[in-house]
Amino acid sequence: MIKKSVSVLLICDAKQHDEIKTTLDDARIDICFNLHWSGSLSEGLEILNNTAIDVVLLVLALLDSYGTSGLTQIRDSNPDVPVVVMVETSDAAVITKAVQNGGQDVLVKQEVTGNALARSLLFAIERQRIVQKLQTASLVDELTGLYNRRGFMNFASHYVQVSRRSRKGMLLFYADLDNMKFINDNFGHQAGDQAIVATTLILKSIFRGSDIIARIGGDEFVVLVVDTTLAFAPKILGRLREKEKDSIQPYPLSLSVGFAYYDPENPCTIQELLVKADKYMYENKRTKRNEMQESTILDVN
Repeated sequence: MIKKSVSVLLICDAKQHDEIKTTLDDARIDICFNLHWSGSLSEGLEILNNTAIDVVLLVLALLDSYGTSGLTQIRDSNPDVPVVVMVETSDAAVITKAVQNGGQDVLVKQEVTGNALARSLLFAIERQRIVQKLQTASLVDELTGLYNRRGFMNFASHYVQVSRRSRKGMLLFYADLDNMKFINDNFGHQAGDQAIVATTLILKSIFRGSDIIARIGGDEFVVLVVDTTLAFAPKILGRLREKEKDSIQPYPLSLSVGFAYYDPENPCTIQELLVKADKYMYENKRTKRNEMQESTILDVN
């Protein structure tokens, strides 16, 4: 029978590495722990960036990671990798600080047994998996699989900072699915859901994988296009109109769209950008309604 393998990054000095390895070898558990050792925090961060690691075991006695600043650096650079902290003292203040800074568990070195250490590492991995699942659930729209408003705001705020540093512009498109009430009233709410999903597929076919697409309301979508210029906007709108024509739904599927440009030379918040794009979207919707009314009058005449 092949044992399950767990990749552990051990950040400590050489003597501690030998002691911890011996302790894990004594564990009576059907798991194979593959140890990657680093004698310094800087080297450990490099290993994390280049190697698939399941869990980090950080010993706080290291000179360049002493205190919880080393733990903070690990969590900031690799938030998806759980960290178990081992300390030399049972001081409650030290242990509390380590937990507050993101440690999944804190072990006192003198009290650790092989089984206890193995369980701590495995439980840290499982807890991190649960946390990631909950985070994903809170950021993703269930019907479409797109980001929801919270997910969009989290990622978009990050990209605003990136744009400021890189001096590269962004476009924010705000789209509203037209005639949603008509679809629900005449074809049923299941058809309404299908229209939402069909819109999602259209947006995914138009925009790049690096762009952030989100459903932020019942029939409202936003897309943040990164690393682009204002001249790109008409091309996107042209593609969208072509996709609308190709729709095979039993009802007209169309979007009212507005957009706003993020200029890193004249920065604004993501909320301000949303307000601008939303304003232009409603202007587009109003124009389409007026055109439809004029068309109806002409048909009657």
